[in-house]
Amino acid sequence: MSELIIRNMDDVGRAAKAMAVSNYFADAKDAHQAVVKILAGHEMGFGAFASMTGIHIISGKPAIGSNLIAAAIKRHPLYNFKVAKFDDKVCHLDFYENWDGKWEKIGESIFTMTDAQTAGLLNNPSWKKYPKNMLYARAISNGARWYCPDVFGGAPTYTPEELGATVDEDENVIDAEIVEPHPEPEPEQPATFEFEGVTYSEKVKAVCNSDGTPYYMLSDDELSKRFNYYEQKDSLTEEENLKHRAAKHCLKARSAA
Repeated sequence: MSELIIRNMDDVGRAAKAMAVSNYFADAKDAHQAVVKILAGHEMGFGAFASMTGIHIISGKPAIGSNLIAAAIKRHPLYNFKVAKFDDKVCHLDFYENWDGKWEKIGESIFTMTDAQTAGLLNNPSWKKYPKNMLYARAISNGARWYCPDVFGGAPTYTPEELGATVDEDENVIDAEIVEPHPEPEPEQPATFEFEGVTYSEKVKAVCNSDGTPYYMLSDDELSKRFNYYEQKDSLTEEENLKHRAAKHCLKARSAA
């Protein structure tokens, strides 16, 4: 279905712009951020809206909701998982791989409240309010990394909570470090000055001939002679190199005027 929606980068751009201006997505207020989420989801086979709701950019890294991780594994032809045990103390998932048409168990992912306590996770409000949801999210993301990373193209699969976000029961991000886009700084323009209708770089202003005449005041013939003189030398001192470049700049500035 996603291939019918996203055919090229123009489609991505239009979808990203529309979703960013909707103000429904706290971590994608800018179209460029929305593009990242949509492309990340598209690589896993998800449509634009599913990507916007299930993929979050936290501290500059993409986090994938456990529902998208589970869906990607379930619909993959080579992988599957089954819930072996699931309550408010433990989540135990068994992972399977299809070998010649036969499903074989390749491992298990178990996450318990004891694991959460050991990892110092219980201070997160999400663990206090929704322990079952958090246990499942940890178990599915660990299993995806351990047993079927190729489902996600080898990209690390982390849930929002794993990257430090506070989430609600449906894993909607409530509180996280949202990275705002920073506009590209304007390139610093070199300082210039004008003389007789020609714009020169400020750097040549102090370059003078042996009699004290600034290079920008020399005639074209005089500049050409000096440029050719330095051009033919095998090696130049620092001062000669400065005069060589100044003569070249002055001639170029005049030809562009």
